[in-house]
Amino acid sequence: MLPVVYLPQAERYLKKLKDKHLKDEFKKAIFRIRENPRIGEAKSGDLRGIFSLDVFHMPVKIMSLLIVFQSLRMVTLS
Repeated sequence: MLPVVYLPQAERYLKKLKDKHLKDEFKKAIFRIRENPRIGEAKSGDLRGIFSLDVFHMPVKIMSLLIVFQSLRMVTLS
């Protein structure tokens, strides 16, 4: 499972969030992303390599979580 590193803005937002149900929805989405980083919709063009996962709360889409990750590749030097 992938580790989670929060940007300071995201950490502040989650800390100030009062709605427990919405906070739980974010936690579930983050857990799903940790299990499979390629879930959601793949972006294209300038955003290639970024995936977004929609978070719904009280049947309204609140926001899309953008997931950025790097593929680890073995590089051989000759």
